[in-house]
Amino acid sequence: MKSMIVISMGILLAACGGGSGDGDGDSSGYSGKTSAATVDDSNNTAVAKGVHVASKQAVSTEEGGGALRSLFVPDSPRDILIEQSLGDSQSLLARNTTNGDYSEFCNGGGSASYTLTTSQNGESGEFTYNYNNCTYTYGEYSITYDGSMYYEYDNSGNYWLWEYDLTVSTNYMGSYTLTSSYECSGDLGLGSCTVSENFSNDGVSYRVTDVSFSSSGSDFDFTAKIYHEDYGYVEIVATDLVLCDNGGFSSGSIVVTDSSSTDVLTLTYSGCDDPVVVTYNGTSFNVNQ
Repeated sequence: MKSMIVISMGILLAACGGGSGDGDGDSSGYSGKTSAATVDDSNNTAVAKGVHVASKQAVSTEEGGGALRSLFVPDSPRDILIEQSLGDSQSLLARNTTNGDYSEFCNGGGSASYTLTTSQNGESGEFTYNYNNCTYTYGEYSITYDGSMYYEYDNSGNYWLWEYDLTVSTNYMGSYTLTSSYECSGDLGLGSCTVSENFSNDGVSYRVTDVSFSSSGSDFDFTAKIYHEDYGYVEIVATDLVLCDNGGFSSGSIVVTDSSSTDVLTLTYSGCDDPVVVTYNGTSFNVNQ
């Protein structure tokens, strides 16, 4: 049986400026147009590449069921950050201090600090972690964080809010920016969530919203709205996508709809080491995974 995880925008979408119009970005980290894109001969390659990149980002959210896991191997930089901060939060709470040094996380250099605010009964609170070129190493892998992470916690598991404003650099998947918000009811990753994911790739700013998944085993079916800074948003339907260890897809397809409300692009995957075959107006071209 396929499980269904629905990620809707709701309040966060409105707060993050994801509406109609030709906006030039907003304070949430996405810098680009927010109107519907029109795909044509001049931009079909860039849009196809953006759809591919943003689809990998969308699957990264589903991989953790809202727990912010990434498809990247060996482990997600976000995953490591969350697991480490959740574990360390308990010891920081035990110190009974409202702020202090957190540089023990930076086992490869740099520094980090935290600020804690708790309720009167101590059953809920807010953590802010600030990272200053903080490098975390494990085995042969290295991740450097610069920026901040904020989250609210409730010991009864009824409410979660995570916000990131980070530059992440690794020795195994390059560098990227992460500016995102996740708000969940229920235990982290198990309740319903709203999400706004903003990120950059090769100097291009993207946003992924309105994601609705159904997955079975290693296959992913989902719909989403994907924003490209230069062209605005397109809507996609992805079918039977299968992840590769290198972060691409080995099979499946993605159909793209633009401002004309018609299907204008189809992305087809046929192997982890093979390029993506893109079909536009009856002709095909390739983009790299």
